[in-house]
Amino acid sequence: SAKRRRKKSEFAPRIHTLQIPVDKIRDLIGPGGKTIRGIVEATGVKIDVDDTGKVNVASSDADGLRRAIETISNLTAVPEVGKTYLGKVVR
Repeated sequence: SAKRRRKKSEFAPRIHTLQIPVDKIRDLIGPGGKTIRGIVEATGVKIDVDDTGKVNVASSDADGLRRAIETISNLTAVPEVGKTYLGKVVR
C-alpha cells in the first residue's frame, strides 16, 4: 500500500545539501584533501563540494550523515558577535 512505502528503507541513501562560504571551501578540503578525507573515513559518508560552496553529503547511515554535517558546519562556521565558542588557543 502507499502508506507502507512512505517510510524510507534504513539502507536507502540520504543526501543532505549545505551551503558554505566560498572562502571556507579550502578549510573543509584541508591541505592535500586531508580534512575532507578524515571526515569521510570517520563517518563513512560521500562528500562532494563545488566551487560555489555547495556541499552534498550522502550516506545510507543516518548517524554518520549527522556527524559529518555537524563536523562540516563546525569547520566552516562564520563566528558571530556575542556567541560563545569553545576552543583551544595555540601560540
